Amino acid sequence: MDQAAHANDGQGGGAEDLRTVLRRRREQISERIEQLDERRQQLEDRETGGPTREEAAEAQAYAGQAHEHAKQAHERTAVQQAEAAELHEHAARALDEHCRPDRAQTHREAAEHDRDAAVDQEQAADVEEQRKQADEGR
Repeated sequence: MDQAAHANDGQGGGAEDLRTVLRRRREQISERIEQLDERRQQLEDRETGGPTREEAAEAQAYAGQAHEHAKQAHERTAVQQAEAAELHEHAARALDEHCRPDRAQTHREAAEHDRDAAVDQEQAADVEEQRKQADEGR
């Protein structure tokens, strides 16, 4: 005898009890299917040796934030380097006016160095943006 038949033994509300038993059984089956799906996903993740989907999504979001942070830091540094170059140029002009060409030359060299550093930082910011886009494309 199955469960539905047992539910009807000796009780007057047979159809109602049968529906209740069937409804509970469907719920149990649905829960079990969900458990098995979760377990299958866990086994697949373990077989590949990779992170779970949630871990991968979290890591990708973190990497995107890190790339953005690095890009912004490079951009800020590029601006600072460009400003420093301007200050060195201003100092070089002032020293030329005060007949100190040796000191002016030192500031011109420092300005050139800072301009080069600013360009390097701008390029590094571009690289970070490219890395971020590449990571998002995966």
